[in-house]
Amino acid sequence: MVTLDPLGLRLVAEVLLDVMLKQNKQVDSVGGLETGGIPIAATVSLMSEIRGKPIPAFFVRQKEKERGTRKWIEGNLEPKSNVVILDDVTTRGNSVLKAVEKVEEIDCKVVEITSLVDREEGAAQNFRNYMFTPIFRMSQFMSSD
Repeated sequence: MVTLDPLGLRLVAEVLLDVMLKQNKQVDSVGGLETGGIPIAATVSLMSEIRGKPIPAFFVRQKEKERGTRKWIEGNLEPKSNVVILDDVTTRGNSVLKAVEKVEEIDCKVVEITSLVDREEGAAQNFRNYMFTPIFRMSQFMSSD
């Protein structure tokens, strides 16, 4: 719900962009898996343009397009790009790894995977070969009483 609220989406994009730019010197494109990654990647891209450091966006389909170009990836992604994969919530990370696989197939380098919330159910372990930056962890929201 946060990423479909105007203020929530803007704040998410600002935080993700700040974290991404702080940790990565060269980011050529940002993207994620449909559908959760689309509004986030698009808004992070827009925010980067507003800040004068434009970073194009893309998304990876859940399955290959059945007609026309039959593309897995839509948007602005060139081979050999350094990319950051964005997600709203990660659980085990399987869908994010699907996006990683598809961008690596066109010789792109995943420099970071960033998630707004990590549910702490295996994503960090599954992303062990990549820089993984969750903004929040589910345990931060759990009551200690």
